[in-house]
Amino acid sequence: MPKSFDHRIVAALARIHGTSPARDSFFRFGAVIGLYLLILVSGLSFFFADASYEILGLVVRALLALATSAFIGVIIRRHRPEIVHTSFTPLIRLFSFEYWKSFPSDHAVLATIITIATLPFANDLGALLLLGLWLYVLISRVYVGVHYMSDVIGGAMVGLIVQLVLGTIGA
Repeated sequence: MPKSFDHRIVAALARIHGTSPARDSFFRFGAVIGLYLLILVSGLSFFFADASYEILGLVVRALLALATSAFIGVIIRRHRPEIVHTSFTPLIRLFSFEYWKSFPSDHAVLATIITIATLPFANDLGALLLLGLWLYVLISRVYVGVHYMSDVIGGAMVGLIVQLVLGTIGA
């Protein structure tokens, strides 16, 4: 039986982890700190656009998106790569992932909903930073081995759908 796209990515990552300490550190930073940088850029964009009133709505949508993600995770119950691939060690381990869902990625959910909600209020530089940080967070979560590629794609889709549905209410 052929391996899935996700499993081929994990196998490739297992081969390259440790071959470039600088690259590994770059993606560790993105996986752990990237979302906080995205939140900072988002807050600054709202501040400079004099749109701080939008932040409460974003927080509510983000919480609803996380609840949606948790509900999907209970239904799908997908384990993280290190549980499925016992010979694979992720580059970060903040706590035991044994009982924490992999699909969809909560980081991808939050990064997507924050980015989409903030883009209309960002200047050109802010928009580039938002999109760059969004991509950095998603790729980093896969690279360090805490998510499959389909986990971050699924998380991005949840964030997109919640933002599109709830972000238009009252607009």
